[in-house]
Amino acid sequence: MCDGVILLSGGLDSTILAYYLASKGKKLVALTFDYGQRTVKREIEFARRTAERLGMPHEIMQLPHVFRSKLTDGSGTYVVPNRNMVFIAIGISYALSNDIPKVYITAHKDDWTTFPDCRPEFLCALNLAAMLGNNLTEPIIEAPFLYMRRYEIIQLGHQLNVPFTDTWSCYESATEPCGQCVACKLRQLAFEQAGLKDPLR
Repeated sequence: MCDGVILLSGGLDSTILAYYLASKGKKLVALTFDYGQRTVKREIEFARRTAERLGMPHEIMQLPHVFRSKLTDGSGTYVVPNRNMVFIAIGISYALSNDIPKVYITAHKDDWTTFPDCRPEFLCALNLAAMLGNNLTEPIIEAPFLYMRRYEIIQLGHQLNVPFTDTWSCYESATEPCGQCVACKLRQLAFEQAGLKDPLR
């Protein structure tokens, strides 16, 4: 019996969530998305490492390259339009098609300002839509870190002995973290706030 689908990007937050859920005895299937992002190979590599360490089946979801942003073709901003709605909808379809009761995502409080699709009201609305569209009697989407700050998530990961070297945050480089992009700087700040040293720096 599988307890849930986890959307696993290979990044810091989703990797810690995977370890957290595993520590609770959850049996999971990991989904990683290829939507044309420039660092896709690196993200898949790190997601696969985590899935293998935790004994999770791991599926790569190939999507049409319809998203335009700085993460894909270098245009616009780092906000990828409607990305979470697409990812979560696919996660829900996968879960319901395989009799899996939950879809776990890693939205958290520090993302609310920049990413509207990480806010509680969005996830509440999406849960309602999923329930109405599939005759569900309870919410299928769960975001255990929704009201946590990133540094608190890192502290939890430290307590769980998460190998932070198996996480990828950089937006700009596919080899070594650039240290200059928004994601690298936010990661560095969160580690400092957590009182820990990032092993990748």
